[in-house]
Amino acid sequence: MSAKHNGLWVGSLIFAVLGLGFGVLLSIYVYFRTKDKTENGKYQKENAVLTFFMTLFGAFCMWGMWICVYMHQMNPLILPFVETQIPE
Repeated sequence: MSAKHNGLWVGSLIFAVLGLGFGVLLSIYVYFRTKDKTENGKYQKENAVLTFFMTLFGAFCMWGMWICVYMHQMNPLILPFVETQIPE
């Protein structure tokens, strides 16, 4: 692995850790803030699971946008170079 790919892996790891961390914290918050009127707490669990997976999905979408921007800056195309072949 070359040195220019280290930032790619570090950034991806940061997105993974933050996505999982915020997913867990927000799902715990939603679990305790949901006012559930049922006897088994069905809605609390469903809301917490939904919050966790939607947070992960949001982090994945942001990571996808970030990785596209990051990789386009690794080898930028300053001016388009068009090669034309002259028929003989």
